Amino acid sequence: MRTQICYVIIAQPKHLQINLLKKNMSNHHQIDLLIEWISNFNPQLLQNEDDVETKFVLPFFQLLGYPENNRRGKYPIKTYQPGKKQGRDPEADHVYFSTNEQEKQNAETSLIIVEAKKPTEKNLEPHIKQAKFYGDHLKSVFLVITNGYQVKVLKRPRHRIEESIFDINIDELKDRKIASEFYKQLNFEIVKQINENTANDLTHSQYVSLEKALQCHPHIQAILDKGDFEPSITRGKNYLRVVKAKVAIECNLPTAFDEGDCTIEFSSIILRGSTIYLSHQEILGNLMMGLKTKSHCGTRSFLRKLEDNYFEASLSGTTVILSAAETQDLCDCVDEVFSEYKRIIIESENILEASEFEPVNLEYFQGFKLFSVTKELWKLMLKFVREFSYDDGNSNWHIFEKVRYIKVCRPCSRSNYPEQTNVWPSLNPNIDSYYSIDIIYFLSSYELEFFDKYYDSWQKNVGHRGFWTATYTKKWLLEKFIPKVLDYYFHNRDQTEFEDSILDDAEEKLIPIKKIYEASQLKPYICYIQQWTIRRSKAIDASLLYSYYQTCTNLVRDSEVSETHYITGKLRAIKYKLSSKNERLKFANEGNWSYERVVNFLDQQVERISNLEFENSSYVDLMSRTFSCLLESEDDLHYSQAQLNAAKNALIPLWELSRFEEHHVYPNRYQ
Repeated sequence: MRTQICYVIIAQPKHLQINLLKKNMSNHHQIDLLIEWISNFNPQLLQNEDDVETKFVLPFFQLLGYPENNRRGKYPIKTYQPGKKQGRDPEADHVYFSTNEQEKQNAETSLIIVEAKKPTEKNLEPHIKQAKFYGDHLKSVFLVITNGYQVKVLKRPRHRIEESIFDINIDELKDRKIASEFYKQLNFEIVKQINENTANDLTHSQYVSLEKALQCHPHIQAILDKGDFEPSITRGKNYLRVVKAKVAIECNLPTAFDEGDCTIEFSSIILRGSTIYLSHQEILGNLMMGLKTKSHCGTRSFLRKLEDNYFEASLSGTTVILSAAETQDLCDCVDEVFSEYKRIIIESENILEASEFEPVNLEYFQGFKLFSVTKELWKLMLKFVREFSYDDGNSNWHIFEKVRYIKVCRPCSRSNYPEQTNVWPSLNPNIDSYYSIDIIYFLSSYELEFFDKYYDSWQKNVGHRGFWTATYTKKWLLEKFIPKVLDYYFHNRDQTEFEDSILDDAEEKLIPIKKIYEASQLKPYICYIQQWTIRRSKAIDASLLYSYYQTCTNLVRDSEVSETHYITGKLRAIKYKLSSKNERLKFANEGNWSYERVVNFLDQQVERISNLEFENSSYVDLMSRTFSCLLESEDDLHYSQAQLNAAKNALIPLWELSRFEEHHVYPNRYQ
């Protein structure tokens, strides 16, 4: 099913609308062609291995963007085995290179090795060894094995074993989501970029030996240190470059609905000249966790500590071994750049009141899911839009453009002045149910940039007279637009269908933290944080938790809760984990703790965390469960307004961090 999009925007000149959609059109057009070709391809016509090569492999890789002049068929693999008579060199069926110059087509420029097998070869597993043998000699980025029915793709990250990223029947490529993912990972430009950005292939032992050798010769080390970068920070419009002596990160910052990316460079002689590229998804999934924590804490997902105070950094499929100094500079650069990256995302979502909604990736845009409707209701919404085009009347409801999706502008924007309102609800038809449609809110990054350039900033134009927020858009759709649609078409009937047409709007909205006036209203936030800690395998920065532990403990200090069995169980689990082996033996004879003892133990945790750099996430889980239980009974709690305000303020940074990671980090962790 092709994606339909509904827009609510200001009327613009046609050339601006065309430019707006051009940004990603090329890739999406290629994906359309790939799906169309796969849909028309009949593998039953393949009779032998030659057919697989000429009728499947060649056109398939042309659709992935590989120039024919960059391909070498029957490419000889130069090998030498002592003691054995040299015969004919083995040949890889097809090798695709980053260059079309034959004299430069070698191991350094090889991108993909393709092994074609007979259509009758139903099991491709035995042929992986052969492909790996070729890959070991050519150091290609990907290995592909296919019989025309199945396609198996292995990625070859540095210092790791091959990773199977696709093992699919070609019919699965008719699915747009799968085809898009395949194209995004295997198209010529991306694979070429991966190959160019791959760091020097040094093993850990080689790196450590070389580093120690340099340390034994200070005069050589001094010469090499002259090659360090000159530290600096350069800021521009949606641009930030941070340079430390050993590391430089250059970043295109995101906008509210547009992705960013970055490159990382190293100054050491071992890694000099290597550039590692990270996409928006890789930044969110790998670099955002553990910001502003020390490298040895284990809070950063891209770092792993090795022996001798060295670190392994995994960045976009590239693994590099770093000294302590290089690791520190890398962490400092990451903290500077991606704290700003994160701030922009959070600030934009807060301004647009979109933070409570689930982020989604559309075919052309990013957005936020507002709610879902039935297909029948969606058809009525589109019908109403087409009937109430602003060219066809002057009523308050003649505010839509006559297109195949929903595109709305305020009546006063018919003069095409860009300062008018711009609100985009949109439709995402990647549905879980045949009967439901997701309504997705997003804004055009082009429009936001336009307002930044000519009207100071887009942020100052947010409101019901300017860019509508996600919350206002949802309210307008539910309270005005949809009731109007139903009344227009069913004005003589009972409109109970309206309630049944909204499929997932029943979830209770959280009271904003700053508007909370009772301690029990904190519980949903604490439960959310508790669930977040379960998913988060990495330790948590203790500086974020001290106020959380302290203020929640103070909130229940003078209260009295009769049921302490559940609470005791959670706190004793913490005590058990923190205690020595001899102390654990005493637990068998301990009964329920008194409420006073519960509070005393919570005080001990406040004191304990004040001396820590990071906290085990399982302890945060248990503490949150305890606080949640203690807040259940409002009648038994005795607290001052000052204590409640302190607890609210302590929750805000944890709430923002947990919500950001749940929405942005975890969905991108394993992409």
